[in-house]
Amino acid sequence: MMDKIIKLIEYSIRDNIFHGILNTEKGKFLNLYISLYNKEFWRIQLSEESPKNNPVHLFPSSFNVREEGEFVLMEGEEIDLYILKSPFFFFFKKGEEVILSLDNHRNVGLLHLTPPLAKNEIGFCGTFSLDSEDRIFGLGEFFTPCERHSQELEVWVNDAYGTFTQRAYKPLPFSWSTKGYGILFNTNYKTKHYIAHPDKNLSGYYFEDYSSILDIFLFFGKEPKEIIKKYHILTGKPEIPPFWSFGLWMSRCYYWDEKTVLEVAETLREKNIPCDVINLDGRAWLRHGYQTDFQWDLERYPDPKRLISRLKELGFRVCLWENPYISEKSPLFYEAEKNGFLLKDLNGQTKKIKWVPEEFQGLHNPPSAGIVDLTNPKAREWYKDLHRPLLRMGIDTFKTDFGEEIPEDVIAYNGMKGDELHNYYAFIYNQVVYEVVKEEKKEGLVWGRSGYIGSQTIPVQWAGDTESSYEGMFTSLRGGLSYGLSGGNLLWAHDLGGFYGAKPDSQLYIRWSEFALLNPLVRAHGTTPREPWEYGKEAERIFKKFTFLRYSLLPYIYSSAVEGKETSLPVMRHLILEFPKDPISAYIEDEYLLGDDILIAPIFTNKNERKIYLPRCRWYDFWDKDYYDGEKVLEKKVPLSRIPIFIKEGAIIPRFIKIGRNTEELEEKYLVEIWFPNEKKEKTFYTKNNTFKIKYEMFPDYMEFDIESQLKTDFIVHILGFKNIREIDPGIDYNYTPNGILFTIKELQKINIKLYKE
Repeated sequence: MMDKIIKLIEYSIRDNIFHGILNTEKGKFLNLYISLYNKEFWRIQLSEESPKNNPVHLFPSSFNVREEGEFVLMEGEEIDLYILKSPFFFFFKKGEEVILSLDNHRNVGLLHLTPPLAKNEIGFCGTFSLDSEDRIFGLGEFFTPCERHSQELEVWVNDAYGTFTQRAYKPLPFSWSTKGYGILFNTNYKTKHYIAHPDKNLSGYYFEDYSSILDIFLFFGKEPKEIIKKYHILTGKPEIPPFWSFGLWMSRCYYWDEKTVLEVAETLREKNIPCDVINLDGRAWLRHGYQTDFQWDLERYPDPKRLISRLKELGFRVCLWENPYISEKSPLFYEAEKNGFLLKDLNGQTKKIKWVPEEFQGLHNPPSAGIVDLTNPKAREWYKDLHRPLLRMGIDTFKTDFGEEIPEDVIAYNGMKGDELHNYYAFIYNQVVYEVVKEEKKEGLVWGRSGYIGSQTIPVQWAGDTESSYEGMFTSLRGGLSYGLSGGNLLWAHDLGGFYGAKPDSQLYIRWSEFALLNPLVRAHGTTPREPWEYGKEAERIFKKFTFLRYSLLPYIYSSAVEGKETSLPVMRHLILEFPKDPISAYIEDEYLLGDDILIAPIFTNKNERKIYLPRCRWYDFWDKDYYDGEKVLEKKVPLSRIPIFIKEGAIIPRFIKIGRNTEELEEKYLVEIWFPNEKKEKTFYTKNNTFKIKYEMFPDYMEFDIESQLKTDFIVHILGFKNIREIDPGIDYNYTPNGILFTIKELQKINIKLYKE
């Protein structure tokens, strides 16, 4: 039953923490704790007992408290918190503007539509007010519309079984509003979020928190990117993976044996298709029914060292699949059980799970399995040690599949029950594998599916099991944009071609390749073959063309990731992150920004045309160099060999000139394209072996241009839209192109150039 909080009875302040006693409708008493961290993060905690001190790496700031009539006022640096004593209510103000408040709307009978704040049988519930200008984003990698109005979303890690429901592999209890606030529910327990939902409250953001302690952080920012950065201050800065992971990953569910793997690897090299990683899925390398015991199936892979050695000769990294469940058929199960390394049920017995396999797996009666208890420090080290022989054999990383199957009726070594462990496990599972890869390889990543708070600190993640259809391709993008808007992993990918269903036809495969190869990371994967030659000569040609385009753009893509470590911006961005004041951008979810300056609009139908919205600025077509002013919708016919790509006016786009078999063979020589320069710009770019800075400034009769490079190397500079040169200082040979001027500088480390107009 719901028990509304009605009154603040008394309060005191000690060690920069406000402690109030609240009274409920039914006469119960609750503790209210309020603290301010770093002068910008408000933390509100409610509980019957003193709350657990969930670790926060920040320290409470001092704040002034005074009374104004029936209000208690707590003064922050920019935002002040007002508490009405009776009836209990609070809101945040910046100057005279209310930024965020509990909801106080009532129906015709003067009853609250949903309670401002209450204790109930599951934990706590409450409602924040929404006005007509509030647009809510975040809550993780849901495949539903990115703007969350009218949605009911459950933050509970799930196997999403595709991209067509409200289930999520990577939900996050963090959301933000275009009004300038962010809300983080600091909990591992389930939360439910009803945003302007017709079944609850069209004027409010109603939430349910399944914990006995309500623990919320509230913080504020002028723009969405500022709020997301503050979320990362609370939960951990993003990390980026090694440079080689930005190359193409080739995979299939699954390669049957060593012969098949080598045929694919050798064909990629014969056809001169750049590729960095071969991924072997679970049925590819493990014994059937023994997942995951980290033992090769020696009947199909009689000499794993020989296979890995040959793949290395061909220039490939190798990734192996795993999950954290150990089949009871495996001797590892009994070793783990004997040592107390598996989760237990509430009676203290090993908890066994049995999941229903998808049709493609062919396991009609899969064995039961135990779940490794990664809250146990000894179990963590034991689990890490299972990976070490493979990493020392030459394996480079692991695909950390699953992690969503933690039942509620378990208890862990650290005392957590399943309802608290369930979400958290998705984080610690990926964390443990990431740590051991980094320990052995000195650089790390995993290819992870599930996630929760903090997952941005563990690169990288992909979208899970997508249907091989145009609709599956579209909802994959929506999930990636949604995750980026939620402060999720900087680097996100999905299965090129889709994961399950019928084999894509050639046109769908081509359109998907064009899209996926211009994602932050790219892996071709599915239950049917995903190698381009499986789809005909035209598909192979276009796939190869876009693979070369991707590899050429790696200085730009990788630099966007490096920048994101500081800015908290994902490499794949929803338009609203760069254009928050553009009212239409909030609703565009079938196109995206790749870094700051490239807009990509994939084709999500079998028609060679689409409508494209360009946000506020001038854009240039990548292919034909035509320009378009923003805040307009274009209708473009798009041949099968192209995808709509637009470059922002003034952009600096660095590219590799020479493409080899993989990222190791990319020569540190660059083509730098400056797209119709305007005013001034400065950018620093990063590759595996070099850092270089480029800046320019426009003056009435000349352009000043600087390059500074860590390595002494060659630069070809193409300045589009700049013609009729009178003089270049210093004297450099140049040529005119149909769109601008091009010149080459050999063995360059630092130069200042002035280009004078006629």
